[in-house]
Amino acid sequence: FYALDEQGLELIFITKEYFSEYQLSIKQLSLRKQLERGQFALALRQVEEMRLDVETIRQNIVKLRGEMHRNIVSDDTLERYRKLVEDINNRLKGEDTEFKELKAFVRETKERIRENGDLSANRTAYENISEVESRLDLVHGKHSQLLLLGIELGTTALKEAQDALFFTSLDSFNFEQEITSRFFG
Repeated sequence: FYALDEQGLELIFITKEYFSEYQLSIKQLSLRKQLERGQFALALRQVEEMRLDVETIRQNIVKLRGEMHRNIVSDDTLERYRKLVEDINNRLKGEDTEFKELKAFVRETKERIRENGDLSANRTAYENISEVESRLDLVHGKHSQLLLLGIELGTTALKEAQDALFFTSLDSFNFEQEITSRFFG
C-alpha cells in the first residue's frame, strides 16, 4: 500500500491545474502547512499570492455584474446567474471562515514563539510571523469586501437584471397591436 505524504501533496497542488475558483482555497491550505512547519518566509510569499487571487476574484465579480446586465434575456438565464451568484457567495463564506481560522492560528504561533523564551534566537521567526499576521489581515480585509460585493451582487444586481428582463418583455409586447387589432380584426 502507498500513502501520499505532505511533499507529494504539495507537488500535486503545484503541478496540477485547478479551476481558478479554488486557487485561493488551495493556497489557504498550503499556507497552514507552511505555518505548521515554521516556514514563515514561504508563508509570506503565499500570502502575497493570496492577495493577487483576491484581486482576481474581485475583477471577476465586477465582470460578472456587467455580463448579467447584458445577457439576461430569459428566465432560464436569470436562474443560471442566480445559481452562479449563490455558488460564489457560498465559496466566499467558506474562504472567509478559513481566513478567520488562519488568523487565529497565526496569532497562536506568534504567541508560542514569543513565550518560547530566547527571543533573540527566534527574532527572525518572530519578525516573519508578525509580517505574515499583518499581511494576512490586509488580505482578509480585502476578501471581506468581496463577501459584501458578492452579497450585493446577489441582491441588487440580480434584482436590477430581473427588472430589466420584465420591462424588456413589456416593451416588446404592444397591447394595441397584439390584442386590440386582432380582436377587432
